[in-house]
Amino acid sequence: MTDPAQHQQPVMPRGDLSKDKPQGRRWILSLDGGGVRGVITLRCLQRLEQYYGAKVGDMFDLFVGTSTGSIIAALLAAGRTIDQILPIYQEESKRNAILRATTDKQRSGVRLRIPGVWFRPRVGRLLAACKLVAALLAFVSGWITYRAMDVAGWDSGSALMSALPQLLILLGLIAMAWIALPRLAAKFVTPWLRRDAPNGLTDQLIEGLAQTTLAELPKDIVLVARDMQRQEATFFSAFHNPTNANDVRGNYRQVRVVDAVLASTALPAVLDNYKRFVDGGVGTFGNPAYVGTMEALLYSCSPKIDPKTTEPQLDADGQVVLNNDPTYKEDEVDIWSFGTGQVTDHFTARMLKDRKQVDFWLKYLITEGAPRASSEQQNWLLRRHPVLSQHFKRFNLCINEASLSWLGCPKAAPETFTMESVSNAQFAVIDQVGEAFAQHLIMSDAFGKQGGEEFGERTPGGFNIPAYVKGVLSEFANPRL
Repeated sequence: MTDPAQHQQPVMPRGDLSKDKPQGRRWILSLDGGGVRGVITLRCLQRLEQYYGAKVGDMFDLFVGTSTGSIIAALLAAGRTIDQILPIYQEESKRNAILRATTDKQRSGVRLRIPGVWFRPRVGRLLAACKLVAALLAFVSGWITYRAMDVAGWDSGSALMSALPQLLILLGLIAMAWIALPRLAAKFVTPWLRRDAPNGLTDQLIEGLAQTTLAELPKDIVLVARDMQRQEATFFSAFHNPTNANDVRGNYRQVRVVDAVLASTALPAVLDNYKRFVDGGVGTFGNPAYVGTMEALLYSCSPKIDPKTTEPQLDADGQVVLNNDPTYKEDEVDIWSFGTGQVTDHFTARMLKDRKQVDFWLKYLITEGAPRASSEQQNWLLRRHPVLSQHFKRFNLCINEASLSWLGCPKAAPETFTMESVSNAQFAVIDQVGEAFAQHLIMSDAFGKQGGEEFGERTPGGFNIPAYVKGVLSEFANPRL
């Protein structure tokens, strides 16, 4: 007879929160960008809640996010649960609202442009004005000529010459309409069309957070955006002093949550900029673990106050001078970093010969270059701060055919995992993989292991230095490559 024990389901590991997070330790949750792949992060956080038997919002003290990670981070810091956030990604209308209609121009559903204007805004406005004046002159000259011919009873004897004034009038009217109507529509029609239109991401944040500032959130927060005017990253942060509820620190603590999130999620080529800001993942901060941790360790201090002006002291560079009293200390923090999956492509020299399209390399820089730069920053942080490396956990999925097959999702193609996969069919695949990866993390007790787990081989067949060097020499010697 078969032993019944053989048919028993494996026991799900459980963590002890009171043991892993003793009194005095502070936990930082860092969430990567990645568009709708943010559902992978949410599925992992769901399993983390099961593992510890507590809500994510109660476990962590600081929430750090970039792009889609900033949406999740802000809502968790505001007290929302994973179950309340998931529908934002699961419902197709809400996914479309977030990815396609975040800014004012796109919320209207109408994108109006002045035809023929491809220059900078001021030059474009000047050119449009010149076109309008030319069209007006054509109309006026045609009208004057037509009236003069009519009063004088002049007949040119040619049908074409007789119709020329009417033609000028018609062309002038068409040109004026062609140039002026888009501006008029943008000013008067678009607001009317937008009166009942979905407000995209703002709708998801507005309930209870319409005017809420970062300082008013019950938890600490750092959201990353890219300031294109200053060409540098901006870290919208607010830190609460655990011993004094009235002491909230951070230069951007008075910024509204809605504004900070919209700034962090304005992904170029998909969404318009939000004021001067674009997506925080533009550059090297798609994974904000490094910058979020440094912000907490170095800038959660209180400002030095000038006794004469009672205002914060500024140094020679205009920066606020801080006291040495951070609310986060290196030997007291644990960092949990969650990725949204990374699609890794491997190209041979022969394959690269056919990859000359600009759009391919732009996509590669966004999907591969930026995440790798973030990973290098993360590795530098751990090498430079050995104490932190003992309390740092990273969870991410390397998306390739081998890892998808191992997770039981062989039909999922890596090319499906785009950041803007808003259709139900595409999203269902991403959600399925997220569920499988999260299940693997909890069943393998990855949450309880030092370092976490980055699942999936990054380089096929492992990496052997002598073999690698031999391969490079062979390629250099081959004139056909």
